[in-house]
Amino acid sequence: MKNLILSAALTLGITVTQATAGPAEDCYLFSSLVYDIAQARDFGVSPELVFNALVDGGLEPVYAAALFQLVYITGSEMSPKELNVAVLTDCLAELT
Repeated sequence: MKNLILSAALTLGITVTQATAGPAEDCYLFSSLVYDIAQARDFGVSPELVFNALVDGGLEPVYAAALFQLVYITGSEMSPKELNVAVLTDCLAELT
């Protein structure tokens, strides 16, 4: 199960860096990535494993570090759904 969640997060991470559909769609992809990483966190996947998988999958280290900070530190007390909603809301708000 952990590998499945990590693979989904990795796939979304690559999609986020290559997204060209538009800013709103990017917000949905990014919030989905945060959700998947938070689920991995809650299933016990280590932050190092997530970080390394994202970087190995092509995500710039600075973005992987930001995701690490958001999910494992800043949002450590938030559920995956709470993080998803918060990230999506903030991201969409920045577009207006």
